[in-house]
Amino acid sequence: MVAAFAIIYFVVDVALNMFAFADGWTIIWPLNGVTVALLLMRPRSSWLWMLLGVEIGTGVGECLIEDFSPGMEFFQRICSAIEVVICAWLLPPCTTVDQWLRVPKIFRKVVVALMLGPGISGVLAAILFHVAKGQPYLVAFNNWATADGLGIAATMPLVLSARSPQMQALFKPQALPRTLLVLGLVFAGTAVVFSVSRYPLVFLLYPLLLLADSQLAFAGSAIAVAGVCPIAMYFTTRSMGPFGEWPADLWVPGNMALQIFFAFHMTALFPASVLFMERRTMAEELRASNARLTVLAAMDGLTGIANRRSFDERLNEEWRRASRLRAPLSIAMIDLDNFKQFNDLYGHVAGDKCLRGRRAGEPNPSSRGCGGAFRRRGIRDAAAEYQRGRHRSGRRTHSQSRGRLGCFAPGKHLGSGHRVDWPHHPHTGPRRWTVRVHSIGGYGLVPSQTRRPQPGRDPDLAGGPPGGPGAQ
Repeated sequence: MVAAFAIIYFVVDVALNMFAFADGWTIIWPLNGVTVALLLMRPRSSWLWMLLGVEIGTGVGECLIEDFSPGMEFFQRICSAIEVVICAWLLPPCTTVDQWLRVPKIFRKVVVALMLGPGISGVLAAILFHVAKGQPYLVAFNNWATADGLGIAATMPLVLSARSPQMQALFKPQALPRTLLVLGLVFAGTAVVFSVSRYPLVFLLYPLLLLADSQLAFAGSAIAVAGVCPIAMYFTTRSMGPFGEWPADLWVPGNMALQIFFAFHMTALFPASVLFMERRTMAEELRASNARLTVLAAMDGLTGIANRRSFDERLNEEWRRASRLRAPLSIAMIDLDNFKQFNDLYGHVAGDKCLRGRRAGEPNPSSRGCGGAFRRRGIRDAAAEYQRGRHRSGRRTHSQSRGRLGCFAPGKHLGSGHRVDWPHHPHTGPRRWTVRVHSIGGYGLVPSQTRRPQPGRDPDLAGGPPGGPGAQ
């Protein structure tokens, strides 16, 4: 692990200093942010070996590029290690970015970590550079602490969200065009803001970052911030834009003004990102709750099958479908005999238990390829809806339920008023009651588009008692 981190950080450090705009890294230094994020995602027992590889690779790269002695670079690596350890120690571990952002007072913890980590190491680095190089304390502190703090703020969220479901969702084929469009708009707007000095356009940056956050969530805003920083540094180090053509007579230099500008935007963007995330999470939870409530509102709490409301909705739905397809629709009404006497003798608790026992024996109309549904309509009535079966007044479709109710003897006809025993619920007492199916009444027809079903008022559509008018 030490060798792997050393090689990776050596290559990255050399690339940043040789092939990228080296002068801009005194404005923002990104590598420490990557290190802090990696520490947060790893157990603390592995921190020592990881840091050893990171500092060895970075130190060798700095010695090859910069004019630093090995002793000078050694003390710089100590300051850098102190910085990332303080930041990572003050921040909560990260398993997923959503869980990390929901940690109580996360914004306050991030601000404290970004102030203490770079601040303490910046003081040590300022002393080191003042003694070794004669740099003023303030200049040395700013080049170290401010650049590292902004780098951590810019790159740490990107690394934390790199493997998150949010990031993966942004680059799925269906979401990729929108992702590229929003990021392209943000980066193009940033290039305009930091390349034009004649007109003050710096106020446009924050709305662009908010656009990325609102459309692409936290992962998208992390990409946007990480991309905006190098664009701004590119134009500023080439004396372009509002911070590149900075008046020399001001006591705040242009690079420091750009750092202050970035610090304000990152400080303001982070809580906005958390608020957007909470809003999206609450919206998802609300949709899930509404879906659960919809299911509960259509379910009978006692038996666990669909209730009368669901029966009416499903009947209207199947009526419209059957009338559109000119297909037959059938309904079977099932009545339990002796149930009132059973309730009166043994009480409602025993009656409820009996009904729950019948739930296991409900018909399964869909088991033979004819779609259907089972609904409870009242205390002792139930209805089974069938569609796309052969018409024959629903007789063949109803007869497919034999055996599934647990009450039909093979070969028996399901005629109106035919009395068959339901598997009895054993009881003790002065009498033994057997709860039976008194009758199963069925009706089938091809629905008409000009007529709508009216359960409870139309005797042809389950409004009458089983075996009444319309039963066949």
